[in-house]
Amino acid sequence: MDSVFEEATRLRRAPGGRLQADVHEAFLTGGGAFGGWILAVATRALRGAAEAGMVPKTLNAEFLAAAPSGASVIIAVSALRTAAASECHRARLHLADGTPVAEATMLLSRPRDDPSFTVRTMPCAPSPVELQALDRSLFPGTWVASHDMRHALGAPGADGDGTSRVWTRLLGDDAMDFERLAALTDASIARSYYRPAPRPAIATVSISNHYHCTAETLAAIGGQHVLIEASTTIGTHGYFDQDSRIWAPDGTLLATSRQLVRARYPSRSRSEDADPYSAAGAT
Repeated sequence: MDSVFEEATRLRRAPGGRLQADVHEAFLTGGGAFGGWILAVATRALRGAAEAGMVPKTLNAEFLAAAPSGASVIIAVSALRTAAASECHRARLHLADGTPVAEATMLLSRPRDDPSFTVRTMPCAPSPVELQALDRSLFPGTWVASHDMRHALGAPGADGDGTSRVWTRLLGDDAMDFERLAALTDASIARSYYRPAPRPAIATVSISNHYHCTAETLAAIGGQHVLIEASTTIGTHGYFDQDSRIWAPDGTLLATSRQLVRARYPSRSRSEDADPYSAAGAT
């Protein structure tokens, strides 16, 4: 039997050579499809368009509007570059009525046996079995409830500096691949929850992922937790940044990610802040 994640990110053929995915009830925010779900289905479509043996190196996405619960998302993939050593593909995601949801580009490359180096090492953190699971009922939507999160540093509701280290995995899932890794890059609780109140409604509007692993590295992780180290640098004019590093249990750096998040504070009325981003990827 397929896991909930496999079911939720399954693609089917649509007219005109396009693909289609249905927004799944297990991956919803307070306003629509979870941004990680958008990244996962885009990754599945983009990888499917690449030549065999190509490994994702980057994924850049702009979130344009919310995909409501139960909606079908149409995905059109086009090649921007194809060569022997690397490829770049673009995915445009929209609703059945043509409303754009997101646009993503992926660079893929064939692995080469070149010299490697790592400057950073995985930060110290207790084993996930020693830590208490996050109370998932405290957050809107369903996507948080689809993950097991165990905080080794920082906690939502604390008046800290926005830094956290969280062992995270998809519940009921015993695999790891680039689709799951893409979803996990957006699976950190928003930095606004780690800062002093007031805490705004938020929506990811842009994300840039760099991948530092192979499919074999991911497959070896299986259903284990990965450590997501997340922080923020600045919040201003209704936006804040969020950086993260995702580490395998053995200390291998899998991905680095940076995103920009839109914040809507309670003092602002919806009429003051009405725009297509209002629920795109919102926590």
